[in-house]
Amino acid sequence: LNNITDNEHDVWLRPVRQFKESIGLVQTLVGHNSRINILSGSNDGRCLFSGSDEGEILVWNIETGEQLLKLIGHTAAVHIINEGLNGKYIISASEDKTVKIWDKKTGNLQSSFNCEDKIASVRESQDGKYIIIEKYEKPSSTYEVETGQLINQNLGLEDDANLEENDSEEDLSINLIDI
Repeated sequence: LNNITDNEHDVWLRPVRQFKESIGLVQTLVGHNSRINILSGSNDGRCLFSGSDEGEILVWNIETGEQLLKLIGHTAAVHIINEGLNGKYIISASEDKTVKIWDKKTGNLQSSFNCEDKIASVRESQDGKYIIIEKYEKPSSTYEVETGQLINQNLGLEDDANLEENDSEEDLSINLIDI
């Protein structure tokens, strides 16, 4: 998938076929009112997740373009969205320094973790029982998904200059190209 920036608040899906001169618009997904920061696909390839500066996450049916869910709970820009390995929940992280776990079918908030530091990444244990929240220059934290209980804290990541924010250009949409 490649992204192409446009000046609208839309997500564009476009197919690209090798050796074809023209690109045809497949679908325009309209729903965000601010810059889109993250785009992620579901494990089964049926859903698309988009997160924006306004802190909301939209869940789309990739085939029909229908907006399935609007996840509201973050108070700042969303930069990380992952689907749980079991496909039952969505994990998101925001500049509000929280990680949230959402029920994928209902959109209900299942758990919320306050991190008190900028979040570098969020990953899930192989068995799906824990999430590991990596932070810059602070210990990573492991939480039990079901209870939200803090299990342990590990060594922190060093700040990576390549991961600094680039605010030079405002992205209001993401165009997806099927390769």
